[in-house]
Amino acid sequence: MSAPLVQADCLFLVFDGRIPVDRRTPGIWGNDPGLLKPDNQQCRVSDFAAASFVYAFHRDFAEREYGWGASQFPTARIVNAAGALVARVSYNGKVWPAAPWHPGQVPLLNPYEGQGVTA
Repeated sequence: MSAPLVQADCLFLVFDGRIPVDRRTPGIWGNDPGLLKPDNQQCRVSDFAAASFVYAFHRDFAEREYGWGASQFPTARIVNAAGALVARVSYNGKVWPAAPWHPGQVPLLNPYEGQGVTA
C-alpha cells in the first residue's frame, strides 16, 4: 500500500488534450497569449480542490465561449513533481484515484459534496 499523499507535495494539473484559454486571466499559464494550450500543458496546483477548480474554470470557459462539451474537452491528470500519476480529474470536476475507474469507486474529492447536487 502506498503512502497517503501529503497536501504539501508539489502537484501539477495536466490536461490530456488541447484546451482554449481565456486571455483575460493572466498568470496561470504565464504570459503565453496562445488561445489553445498544447497537449500535456500543466499548471501547478496546491491540492485536489485547486486542481478541480482550475479544471472546472477552463471547462466552463470552453463550454461558454466555444460550445465545447464532454466529447471535446479533455480529461486531466494530477501528477507530482516527478511526473508520477497521483489522481485523475473527470469532466464533472471530481478527483479520482490514479487506479483505473471501477463501479463503486469513491472520488478523492467531490466538489459538489454538501451543495445539494448529486452530479
